[in-house]
Amino acid sequence: MEGHTAQQLAQSLLDFLSESGIDIKDCRGQSYDNASNMSGKYTGLQARIKEINKYAEYIPCLAHSLNLVAKCATDCCTEALLFFDFIENLYTFFPLLPIDGVVLRVHLEILLLIFRY
Repeated sequence: MEGHTAQQLAQSLLDFLSESGIDIKDCRGQSYDNASNMSGKYTGLQARIKEINKYAEYIPCLAHSLNLVAKCATDCCTEALLFFDFIENLYTFFPLLPIDGVVLRVHLEILLLIFRY
């Protein structure tokens, strides 16, 4: 892929579809993240594909939208920030150790005590 502009992405997508034997005219939907180079109404990737195929309806990716909502919600709530930070640390820490479920249970009980107050 040459770059990340809508024009470059459109060309890469069209090349890939062509190489795969897929006709862009058969496309009936498209979904990308909410970045302007993807979702831009006039010059984004979705608009460029829509120019080629009017039936290729654009639907913003729900997972990306939901992630933005969750990020915003947790950034304004200290307790949520602490909770998700703790969970992330657990997620990265425990796979590194050869431990059993008892250690995890102890840490989870501590976490519950912290957030019950």
